[in-house]
Amino acid sequence: MAVIKSSALGQARKSIGATNYYRRAGVQLARSKPTFAPGRVFSGAQLVSQKNMALVQTMLLTYAGKMVAPYSNCSVKRIYSASSRYNRLVGGILKKVSADNLSAVTDVEDFWFDDGVKHLGNWSVGNLVLQVKVKSMQYQSMINYLTVEIERLSLDSALEQANKRRAQSSWYGYPNICVCGFGSETGGFTAIAPTAGSVTTGQDTISIRYKLVPPQGAYLTASCKLSLSLFIASVDAVTFKPSEYPVYGTSNMLFTNINVTDL
Repeated sequence: MAVIKSSALGQARKSIGATNYYRRAGVQLARSKPTFAPGRVFSGAQLVSQKNMALVQTMLLTYAGKMVAPYSNCSVKRIYSASSRYNRLVGGILKKVSADNLSAVTDVEDFWFDDGVKHLGNWSVGNLVLQVKVKSMQYQSMINYLTVEIERLSLDSALEQANKRRAQSSWYGYPNICVCGFGSETGGFTAIAPTAGSVTTGQDTISIRYKLVPPQGAYLTASCKLSLSLFIASVDAVTFKPSEYPVYGTSNMLFTNINVTDL
């Protein structure tokens, strides 16, 4: 793949000879057409690479991890200017995922079902730094309730940055702090759908309680691991669902040995 800066090819589409031309995120790009030889034999390393991608795709589709992509990777790094948030999510996980051996016999379902969070790596690169801790994780009637505690000083600074960039009459506040991510326990793994929560304001900290309704009917009932990203976004007042792609968010944060209690 190459970035095209020529004015003659600035709006080129489709293909010329063996080269495809296209635009992504306002950047003109070109790449060679793929070629496949009949009867091609893949090397062991290629088979593992293919299985690694299959592992990631299984997590994104079977475990609904794809829904997290639009709310992740709020980085302002220029190296990401021509890539989608979905591609950044996949690329971050691929750096951590590894099939068992060169024969690539890893079972894609079991790979995630047994402590899937440990395979995620850096799935989100953010542009916010917040001091966050998990205060509690509770379970009732197939629903988890997550409460996080955020240092108020760091959160106020983050909201100030977001509101300056927003430059609109309606300002973001504590209710606009949303969460998404993944959770796993022994014998269980789930994506955590993006959602907002209810806010309790303290002198030095802000507590936010999120009602988590995981996709695919999955939920966490035992000691678990959480890989979370917090982000700032507009929120639907009825559904608590974030209603737009965020411009500010944290990198993914790992929390281990979280005890799940019954309500």
